[in-house]
Amino acid sequence: MKVLALTTDGKLTYCTASPENRGKGRCNHVGHQNAGESQEDFVKRVASDLLKQAATNQNEDILNLTYSEKLDMISNNENLEILINDENESVRIAIAKQGYGLDKLIDDKSADVRAIVARQGYGLDKLVNDKDWYVRRIVAEKGYKLDKLVDDEDWRVRRTVGECGYGLNKLVNDENPNVRIIVAKQGYGLDKLINDKDYNVRTIVAKQGYGLEKLVDDESWFVRRVVAKQGYGLDKLVNDSDYLVCEAVARQGYGLDKLVDSKYGRVRLAVAEQGYGLDKLVNDEDEYVRISVANKGYGLNKLVNDEKWEVRRAVAKQGYGLDKLIKDKDPDVRIAVAKQDYGLDKLLDDKNGRVRAAVAEQGYGLDKLIKDKDYNVRTTVAKQGYGLDKLIRDRSVNVRMTIAEQGFGLDKLVNDKSTSVRYIVAKQGYGLDKLADDKSPKVRAVVAEQRRKLSKTGQ
Repeated sequence: MKVLALTTDGKLTYCTASPENRGKGRCNHVGHQNAGESQEDFVKRVASDLLKQAATNQNEDILNLTYSEKLDMISNNENLEILINDENESVRIAIAKQGYGLDKLIDDKSADVRAIVARQGYGLDKLVNDKDWYVRRIVAEKGYKLDKLVDDEDWRVRRTVGECGYGLNKLVNDENPNVRIIVAKQGYGLDKLINDKDYNVRTIVAKQGYGLEKLVDDESWFVRRVVAKQGYGLDKLVNDSDYLVCEAVARQGYGLDKLVDSKYGRVRLAVAEQGYGLDKLVNDEDEYVRISVANKGYGLNKLVNDEKWEVRRAVAKQGYGLDKLIKDKDPDVRIAVAKQDYGLDKLLDDKNGRVRAAVAEQGYGLDKLIKDKDYNVRTTVAKQGYGLDKLIRDRSVNVRMTIAEQGFGLDKLVNDKSTSVRYIVAKQGYGLDKLADDKSPKVRAVVAEQRRKLSKTGQ
């Protein structure tokens, strides 16, 4: 008996195969009319099945898109009901940020997704009991159920409660010092926290300017240094056993006549930065101290001959002795000379590429430096906006990248062989239709990003 049936290509024909041979052998049908089923009901059933199959295929097609393409859809609020089931949690996070499907995403397996749901302020009554501390902390940030979260098992949640200024009378006794630090920052319980066993807590108390008369004798140098930074007890702390405390005293401008002779270079450096004792410190054994002296413009006639190039560079930055330093053996010193706009006609031919690049930065000799053998020099020329019509054909990717950043010749660079160059072209928002099919996923990703930005601005 023949029955109405559906072929693999979607056509309705009659099938003459016996029931046990349907779908086998030469039978090319994928659906058959059931016994007692009218032709009308069969057609309705087949149409329904086809629609379901089409929807399934569409869903699979969407879920198989690239990550960037999915984000593009999400930004346009398209197919969210499908993408909410994506395996990639980053996709589901993006959907949660759109505020879509929060009633479903609140139960997501990913804590990061549930955290975004919490940030949306949704379902806090449920998320306050979330198994992940990170989610509960966000609930606390929302100021929800602080009376419960003040006793949370995780100190990071309790710390957030403290940051909200809640339950300080309880948190002042918290077992975790990071929580007590927050309490101290709130200015609460300082009379108790001044005696805290953790020096980090006592440091915060000192920063609040509380109990300095006691903390000036604290066993921790870290605390005493904070006291010095408060400008308290300097007459005592100038004799401290720790050099970092003495450095803090010097930076307060106190006791410089004594600290200028400290055995610690960092202390003497702090003294020099105060502009004190330069006549003595110009001969200091520590090069950083002598650099500080040079930075004050003192003793340059001596320091121009210093053995350390860092000191001589500091002299050059002061614009002193350039006629001598232009011949310095160290390229960093000569670079400093070039940046003073001095002797560029000579430094133009310097053997060091970094020096020649410094000359280019001054906008000098670009007609010559555009042909320099060092691509860094040519890149600097390009940054000056010079000779871009020529440099666009440069063999160096770095040079062409710089030209693309200038927004020049994008119609040509959109076809550049370098992915890095085409990436920058896309970043400029140029040639998106062409670059959307670029062979590089990196380029295609930035195209999608640019299109999302354009859609948000309505362009």
